[in-house]
Amino acid sequence: MSDDAEMTMMLYADLLPEEEAVLKPMESAVIQTLLAKSVTARPLWTSSSESGVRTVQLVLPDEPAARVLLTLALEEVATISQNELIARLNQGLT
Repeated sequence: MSDDAEMTMMLYADLLPEEEAVLKPMESAVIQTLLAKSVTARPLWTSSSESGVRTVQLVLPDEPAARVLLTLALEEVATISQNELIARLNQGLT
């Protein structure tokens, strides 16, 4: 078994290393927010590009149809605070 193995509460797919480095420290706060709203599905951070514009999305893939809870523009990922992220996540959960 590799010493580099890591267990996380969230899934991460198709993110750049710098995006993941910003989002991982906020993982616990995101999970607590979801659990407070009775959301038990395992969330996924993923990225996409449309018309050359990259976005990062927080998705619940386990629902009958995947549900996007939050979308961040690439520029926002580098500067968003944990408080702002949680506020926007709460808006997506209402």
